[in-house]
Formats: sequence, structure tokens, C-alpha cells
Amino acid sequence: MKEATNNMWKTIKHLEEKEYVSVGCIYYKTIETYSELDKLKKDFELQFDNCTMVCPKCFIDAIIPITEDSKLWNLNDRERLELLKDWKTQGFE
Repeated sequence: MKEATNNMWKTIKHLEEKEYVSVGCIYYKTIETYSELDKLKKDFELQFDNCTMVCPKCFIDAIIPITEDSKLWNLNDRERLELLKDWKTQGFE
């Protein structure tokens, strides 16, 4: 999935510009929001592989940063979780 590839710098840039960034894990179907770069770096420490973010919980490169170009951007929380669920079914089941 394109949104889960080469997404590290886009995530950091969004956090720096907007003062927050949300990221979703397709495998766990969860969304977390970060407002501090240090916290994001700590949670994803050593989980960056070729600029692609890897979930620190499941160790799968299934992290979607919710930025303006994401399919998750204009959705509410329920819709976002539903789309993550659909993507998990397509990719993992």
C-alpha cells in the first residue's frame, strides 16, 4: 500500500507544520495522535526502515500517517477505523 511506504519524513513534516500528526496501524486497526516529535521518535525508535515507518507493537510496515494526501484525512474516527479494518482484510486475511 502506497500510504504505508516511504512515510517517515511526511509524518515528521506534518507534525512540525500542524503541531500534531495521527497515525493508524492497519494490522491493529488503531489510531494514535502525536503532538511531540520526541514522543513520536521514542515510540518509533529503531522502527524506521528505509524511511518506512514500522509499528512498534506488531513490527509490520502497516503505518498510515493521516495527512492531507491520505485517504483517511477527511474521514471521522469511525470511518477511519472502518477503512483500516477493510485494508487489514485485504492485506492480511
